[in-house]
Amino acid sequence: MAAYSGNIKTRYYDPVASDSTMCEFRLENDSGYYSNLRILHLGVLRAGRDNYCDMPGVYGKIRAISLRSSGQVIDELRRANSYLAFLNSLKDNSAQTDQMASETKNVGSVLIDSAQQSLARRKENPTKAVADGVLGRTTALGYLPLNLCFPILNEMSHLDTSIFKNLTVRIEYDSRIPFQVNANQNVAIELHPDPVLCADQIMDRDVVQKLSASFSGAVWNAVEHDSVIVEAGTEPAADAGSTVQALQKKIIGYNDKYVSRLLMIKNGTSAQNNSGNTAIGYGEYASKAQFKESVNYMLNGKNIFTGKGLDNDATKLMLLADVYGAGALAPFDHLLCVGLEDQNTATIGARDLPSGTQRSEGKRPLNANPDGTANSQNEKVGQYSYIGVAIEDRVKDLQVNYERSVLKDTQANKPVSGQLNLNFYAEVRKQLQVKNGKFLVSYA
Repeated sequence: MAAYSGNIKTRYYDPVASDSTMCEFRLENDSGYYSNLRILHLGVLRAGRDNYCDMPGVYGKIRAISLRSSGQVIDELRRANSYLAFLNSLKDNSAQTDQMASETKNVGSVLIDSAQQSLARRKENPTKAVADGVLGRTTALGYLPLNLCFPILNEMSHLDTSIFKNLTVRIEYDSRIPFQVNANQNVAIELHPDPVLCADQIMDRDVVQKLSASFSGAVWNAVEHDSVIVEAGTEPAADAGSTVQALQKKIIGYNDKYVSRLLMIKNGTSAQNNSGNTAIGYGEYASKAQFKESVNYMLNGKNIFTGKGLDNDATKLMLLADVYGAGALAPFDHLLCVGLEDQNTATIGARDLPSGTQRSEGKRPLNANPDGTANSQNEKVGQYSYIGVAIEDRVKDLQVNYERSVLKDTQANKPVSGQLNLNFYAEVRKQLQVKNGKFLVSYA
């Protein structure tokens, strides 16, 4: 049966409940919808036209999102904005330039700056002023296909709400302003416009029944979050020295679950990610490179990698591309540093320079920076250091072995000695069983 052979009407649902912290949508009972659910008009509005955070764009607003039937969770994504920011980076350069610039308002693509003979990030997307009117408001808001948050939707042709009764989509907003905008983070969000749920409703009940008769369930990889902390390291007394910090930490959130891929994001604290009220590079979404870093996992009593594991920046990036696919990033974003100066020196162009000369927009040290300094770094250098591995096994015991060398760190935000929050996103195997008009969700 062709997917769109029946009588279909595209429905636009306003939230049945909403405030500055959440919104919830409810689909009609005893009906059917195709699984391509999407959210429209997602984002925030600010009179100051501050830029959305570069990596997530409008997705920075989402702290958590869930798909529920009569209160029972079918699929969900916690700490969603960080994971969606990573997914944004996996789009190729043309998609990020031509498609995502308007859909998600993130900044990920790289352009060639002919004047500087260097690579530059595309300009940031600003949130529109509240007074801009309807057109200005809608152009500042974005789009979210819900299969990014609910992978189960990729394994289902439709949703029968006579089985999944009182079907709701609930979005919990992130109240932390640095997770949403890059600048003026001390200023409250002026307006949280209600997003809209868009769903293709199947108007022919016979079509719904035929689709449901051939559907007995699905197996999919849900994305689950866990985290551990790497405490601030002990700095050496001398500038020329370094102190090795090695630790082993249990990751208990995936015990007794089958795990496919595992992503590690190495976030700093808010004090490390921001300078005053302005994001440093990718800000809260930076996954920070460290000096002489190595990462290994012990799975069910055995190391996944030999020796210290992943101890080379090129190897980490190559493995990430093998496991999650290629993406678009500017040169050197995965390295701790490049050139003769570090990105914290005051000689580099300040963040308040006119558009086109901000170091946050991605000039790379191939030639002199716009302010005339040679071999200087962009703030985003060293902020795309993700670790991706394929587990493909049932976890009984999982441990991360992490090591870095801590340098004498004179910077206030402590980029190479401060605390790291290791956030993990694992694809965990789950199953949905449907029988006699009822359903059951469990781990597979």
